[in-house]
Amino acid sequence: MAGDTMDSPIVKCGRVWDLHIHSNQCSSALPEMKKLGVDDYVDGLFDVFKKHQDLDMVSITDHNSMALDVYKEFLSRDSSIRLLPGVEVDASLDEGEASKHIIVYFDAVDDEEGIVRVADWVNDVLGEVSPKSPINIDVLLNKLLELGIPFALSPHAMKQNKRGIDFDWHCLENPGDEARKYIDQFFCLWETGGKSSIAHAVEFLREIDTDERVSIISFSDSKDFDKLDKYLSCPPQYFHALPSFRGLQMVGSEVNRISCTREEVPDESLGSYLGEVCFNGQKIELSTRLNAVIGGRGSGKSLLLDAMALALGDPNNKVKPGRREFVNTYAVSIRNAHGDAIKSGAFAYDYFNQSYVAKLFMEEGEAYKNTLKNYFQTGFDAVSEIDEAAIKTQNMADFNLPIPDCSAGQLENISGLVDKFSIDRNDALDIKIAKGQKLKIDKKIANLSYEKLLCDVEKAVCSKIPPVIVDDQRFKDAFISFEREILIVAAAHRQGYLCNTYLLNELINEFFEAKGRISEAQKAKSDVAKLFEIAFMDNTESIRQRVSVANAYLSNSTGFETHYENYAYADGVVMRAFRFKKTLDIEHSLRHMLKLFNDYFLAEKSGCGGLNSDNLGYLIEQFCYDEGGYKKGKDWRSLTAE
Repeated sequence: MAGDTMDSPIVKCGRVWDLHIHSNQCSSALPEMKKLGVDDYVDGLFDVFKKHQDLDMVSITDHNSMALDVYKEFLSRDSSIRLLPGVEVDASLDEGEASKHIIVYFDAVDDEEGIVRVADWVNDVLGEVSPKSPINIDVLLNKLLELGIPFALSPHAMKQNKRGIDFDWHCLENPGDEARKYIDQFFCLWETGGKSSIAHAVEFLREIDTDERVSIISFSDSKDFDKLDKYLSCPPQYFHALPSFRGLQMVGSEVNRISCTREEVPDESLGSYLGEVCFNGQKIELSTRLNAVIGGRGSGKSLLLDAMALALGDPNNKVKPGRREFVNTYAVSIRNAHGDAIKSGAFAYDYFNQSYVAKLFMEEGEAYKNTLKNYFQTGFDAVSEIDEAAIKTQNMADFNLPIPDCSAGQLENISGLVDKFSIDRNDALDIKIAKGQKLKIDKKIANLSYEKLLCDVEKAVCSKIPPVIVDDQRFKDAFISFEREILIVAAAHRQGYLCNTYLLNELINEFFEAKGRISEAQKAKSDVAKLFEIAFMDNTESIRQRVSVANAYLSNSTGFETHYENYAYADGVVMRAFRFKKTLDIEHSLRHMLKLFNDYFLAEKSGCGGLNSDNLGYLIEQFCYDEGGYKKGKDWRSLTAE
């Protein structure tokens, strides 16, 4: 239930947040949304929310304004879903530059008085701000500091092109230098769009060695209830923190608090975790993840841990005899995460002294990983190595398909093609090409739209199947695989059309156009052949190269392995208590292709479908047959090479 997290200071599984929702009063709201009154709009929100029990916290982030009456109506519903105040600001990073979208979140969760104060400030300071008149980032920060309410900033990154802070970084020699300006206690959250963009942003941060300093988040950015419902039905991320401003800060400073699944401990495994300690009448709940006891010297940290060790049995006598007598004066009882009382000696555990732990955690980064590995070297030695070189070699062999070029032999074939035809003109050329020799065009293949094809398939299939099956995740996964196969087959047929019928017909068309441009009737046949060679080089070589690259990606995408792992078990207090694992994760070929399209393409090149996986078929077609629409400093040649 959504309220489970509210009643406990412990987050027992990943929860869903949507901190980017636009209200009916937002300047970008859809017309049908703007027609709704405040009550109807909030009713619509809760109609969606009640279907998603994992939802813990939301934020209504309108452009440069806050709809205070919407916030008040939301709070009046006394919902277990927390409301974090926020606003999406048009800000410029430098004077005269285009606006970037930056979301500001405020420390006033479910605090009506604080929300009123924030709304008054937002509507006053940002009243004249717009995409064409953005507020300078330095001015915004100073105004926020003057407000005196803690805040966090979440700029768009790898999202919305010019509106993302990263838009101009691609042309810099060292993009990391610019990126680091937006990595601090304010800019701890970067918002991107969808799973592929999340992976892209994380990889970029890893490349500049800052992947542990910034959390990549992705929310619905919804302007209607359908988009909101779609996001909540299949959220790309789950959050392991309490639904509060402090929880948001923790997510921003600890990237491992974000996961792609709920990561809930199965019911049958809860008995393996400590869940509650009652110490001297005080109840302490414990998480199934890492727990930390924090306090000053002499505050009782060691006393609590020693008392827990004795209550569990202390089979290795880690607590000294003199200490035992003192600790035993305190009443201690322990329950597992399932809520069952744990009897002395019935729970296996390890208890390390402070010097051991201090030595283990003294190192950082790779040194820490190596130290940890050395402590458990025997366990890791039992795990066979993953043959990265062999995997890389095989993948290179699969993807390095020969890209066609126009060799001398091929050019001779073009000349031979000219020799086979003659043309009925009074220019004394012994060449004849008849328009009737054009190949018949299959209009359905010639005008094939991948997007429409998928829409037709979806209508034809889903309209005949009960909704309960359509909504089943297994059906969705199978249907996505079915659609992918349709795209691969369709792309193959379209490629065949383009490389045969389309190419020959265009060659004939080019011949007649070139023939018409010949001003001298006695132009030598060799000149005509040369004209054909140049036309072929100019008009088809680059297309054939790009089609070959796209074909390599599509051909090898099915069955492409993205995850390899080897592991071995080791015994502890119980058999097979530890599992040591070595893993290798490889970016999927189509995800890599989409990432490159995001790096290279302007938004308008994606048509109405956007730079996302749902529009991949159209993006591939644009890559193959349209040489325009690239970002500054980039073109199809550099993309093909990469």
